[in-house]
Amino acid sequence: MHLDVDITNGSTQQDKPNINKQIKENITCKICGKSLKLDIDFIKNIAPKAKAEFQEGLLTLPDFMKKYEVNSCKDLVNILAQGQIETENFTKLRESLNYTKKTFKKPENIYAISPTA
Repeated sequence: MHLDVDITNGSTQQDKPNINKQIKENITCKICGKSLKLDIDFIKNIAPKAKAEFQEGLLTLPDFMKKYEVNSCKDLVNILAQGQIETENFTKLRESLNYTKKTFKKPENIYAISPTA
């Protein structure tokens, strides 16, 4: 567990750190021009149940957005939505891989993708 404590702001509870780091990278949407800046308030708003590790990890997303050309509101929403589904609202580190016949026709294909899951 990593506990991020801001001594200027007071105490921090275990597993509920007060992460108040600003992301220096400023990425703007190539379509509408809005800022795609992520801060802890944005993360807590979209993922209120997220574990502290996920919150901290999501704050590093802008570092990868530029590298992988995630440069529109739609791109950011798609990445966050996919992550939210696969991690059960940013609370699980591994995808459950519990699929139904309706959603996935050949379960052996899942095993081929991730044999250790």
